[in-house]
Amino acid sequence: MVISTVIDGQTILLNLRTGTYLALTGSGGGLWQLWREHGMDRAVDIASARYALPPERIRTDLDELIRKIATSRAKRIGGRSRVLRIPSAQQLRAVPLRAWPTLVATAAVAGAFEIGMRSLSLPRLARLAGMRLGTRPARGADPHKTVAESLTPEQLRRIWATERLYTVWPFGDTCLRRALVLGHHLRDQSPVLRIGVTAAKCEPVAAHAWVETTDVTLLALPGYQSLSIDSRPAAPAAP
Repeated sequence: MVISTVIDGQTILLNLRTGTYLALTGSGGGLWQLWREHGMDRAVDIASARYALPPERIRTDLDELIRKIATSRAKRIGGRSRVLRIPSAQQLRAVPLRAWPTLVATAAVAGAFEIGMRSLSLPRLARLAGMRLGTRPARGADPHKTVAESLTPEQLRRIWATERLYTVWPFGDTCLRRALVLGHHLRDQSPVLRIGVTAAKCEPVAAHAWVETTDVTLLALPGYQSLSIDSRPAAPAAP
């Protein structure tokens, strides 16, 4: 399954099986849109007339494009892990004694997702977290309520523990990691995992993950457009 959107003339694709995204420009984006909307045969006919190229050339290029989308691992959401970090004794002593049970439980959840990110697809990770991938426009939280007013004291402690944990997490601090753990902590509120991208002209595409519930939105950043689900699987064309 592939998530896609168009931003500043670029077609942004996120392959949910491989967890990577690509940015297509020009004819590449046009071919993808034609294939998605019309299927292979009709897309070849339209593109052949549009670009004044033989149908065989169009079909070969489209087959190659679909295969690349299905197998590429160009750039993983959230970026690369940072250098291994070990918490210092001072950092450990700074954690209040009463907060350790929540912090240890959060570390166990983070560890499970760390393993899952290396072996599972993004949809399966979301399901394990008790979340669903966002496929529709954002619902938006009540603007008149703060996070503290919308969540229980226990949920607030879990959010604090997540933030504290990822300041020293040895495998890297990324938005996707935080979003999965936060979504798990808020799973009784039907959380939604959103993946968004932003792209400015002449600048690289950037991806970001955040969490929405009926009451709060966590980790959201301005300028990121939530991607929508494209139900066509990104699979190589049949020979």
